[in-house]
Amino acid sequence: MARYFYMIILSLFFIGCSSKNEIKDTKILDLPKEWNRDFENSKEEISQNWWQSFGSVELNSLITQAKEDSLDLQVSINRVKQAKASAKIAGADLYPQIGAGISASKKGEINHSGNTNSFNSGLNIAYEVDFWGKNRAFYESAAEDLKATMFQKDEVELTIVSNVAMVYLNILALNDKIDIAKLNLQTAQKLFELVKSKYTLGAATQLELTSQEIIFLQQKRVLVILEKELEEANKTLGILLAKTSNTQFEKISLDKIQIPTIALGLPSELLVRRPDIARMEALMKSANANIEVARANLLPSLNLETNLATGGKNFSNIFDKPIYTLVSALSIPIFYGGRLDANYDLTKSKYEEMLINYRQTIINAFWEVQIALNNIENINRQIELQNQELKQTQLALNLAVTQYEVGAETLLNLLDAQRNLYSAKDIAIELKLKRLFLSVELYKALGGGWKI
Repeated sequence: MARYFYMIILSLFFIGCSSKNEIKDTKILDLPKEWNRDFENSKEEISQNWWQSFGSVELNSLITQAKEDSLDLQVSINRVKQAKASAKIAGADLYPQIGAGISASKKGEINHSGNTNSFNSGLNIAYEVDFWGKNRAFYESAAEDLKATMFQKDEVELTIVSNVAMVYLNILALNDKIDIAKLNLQTAQKLFELVKSKYTLGAATQLELTSQEIIFLQQKRVLVILEKELEEANKTLGILLAKTSNTQFEKISLDKIQIPTIALGLPSELLVRRPDIARMEALMKSANANIEVARANLLPSLNLETNLATGGKNFSNIFDKPIYTLVSALSIPIFYGGRLDANYDLTKSKYEEMLINYRQTIINAFWEVQIALNNIENINRQIELQNQELKQTQLALNLAVTQYEVGAETLLNLLDAQRNLYSAKDIAIELKLKRLFLSVELYKALGGGWKI
């Protein structure tokens, strides 16, 4: 009977070893060899301090502050610490568990002599033989979770840095818009005074005077709106920097910000350049290790335990005549109401889900870069045309004012020329801002200089 028992145990051992779960080859996806947009880009690797390529000392300082003070980033750093502790806890079962103790007692009857002293000590060593690799797989799962948490922290940092850059650029654009709005307001006021003087002389109608006054009031309203948007942008920056007051920095024009050239690399390089892809791969490996844990729970387990005990009536001879006990216990799961099988199926299903998410993350990453490239190409064409339009609208307003002053132009044409110039100036700033935003988005889509 014992022979058959050991044959069953031995066969289960080989079954457990042969059923080692292997990760599917997930890195071979149908990614193109090159990007669909071919335009001049830097041949150098993207620096981890990629924001310095915009040429703003203030932006560099703000991002340094954000990396030091951001509460979201501090939360992520603490989660990494928690994951490290969890991985250490998970690895503890790979080693024997050792405990020791010493006790002393006195026993006797009340109002009688003859009390008895007793001193005892004990040493206990327990270990689960990891036949099926359950403890090792449990530790590997926790270690991959730790990697995923670290990669997630890098994701958060990249997002925070990108957000700070975009909010800062938006603040510069709003400052430029406010300056332009003030100039537009001055222009509108001068033209209003011009029409008013002509109206006083009877050379302009009440309708012309009212129409120009409307333009003047519209510019006032635009200025109020822009100042409100600037206030909101400063609040957003304060949140990112974990500050309760507006950040003071030198006021510079958006035109002073450089548009960087960016090293694209190959689509396949995204697998090692983006922390979100690395995080999903780590989670997938963790889920795969959990399959090993669930599989091992279906198989027998062997626990070994050693106890060493000593005792005496005096403390001086507490370690005399030690007694030891060796215990081995084999546990075989037989019936758990289908719980173990269901848990095994659950872990396999979670792995398949992580595999799908991993592939989806890679595909999303590719299209994020491709869409950013498409948008950059489109916005560059718009900027080129807008620069030409801005020159012509400025010339048209100058001509309209000169001709209106001598009575060779109608007020309607003058009003149209004003509106066209105001619109052209705003659009020029918006296009420059969008172009800079797209550079930030492209840096982020390419991983921001991050590498495994």
